[in-house]
Amino acid sequence: MERTGQIAQSLVWVEKITPNEAKHAAYAFRKSVYPAWQVPAEEEANLLEISIFSSAHYMREVRRPKLVDCKKMNRRYPRTFWIPSAEQLAALQEHDLVKVISFGERFWVIIRERSGDEFTGEVNNELFTTELKCGDLIAFREENICDID
Repeated sequence: MERTGQIAQSLVWVEKITPNEAKHAAYAFRKSVYPAWQVPAEEEANLLEISIFSSAHYMREVRRPKLVDCKKMNRRYPRTFWIPSAEQLAALQEHDLVKVISFGERFWVIIRERSGDEFTGEVNNELFTTELKCGDLIAFREENICDID
């Protein structure tokens, strides 16, 4: 049971699912994320509340890359480093496209979930200077957003 709690805490979307879906998700989790880890049959029933991405019946880890604080950069270089207004940031919702910066590389992210000023999104383009890939889920905050499409 302790392992199940750790799994749920390390991932993002948590929703109630049926025992059949839990079995399928647990199987997908074992095979794709941690192939060596085996969920004992008696624990599979405890996976009724687990983290899954969308309704695709598989789970993906949310990464937390080091991102630039764009608000801080704007205060330092107000004439050359533009950021979205507070109104634009407040209006952001799921499926909106935003740009963030990691290690000098700017890239687009599709917002998948918002909770206050915290977001989870999916990288939407190929990157060259970081280990992130198109399709990776990342966590970021309002201050990390440097542009909105």
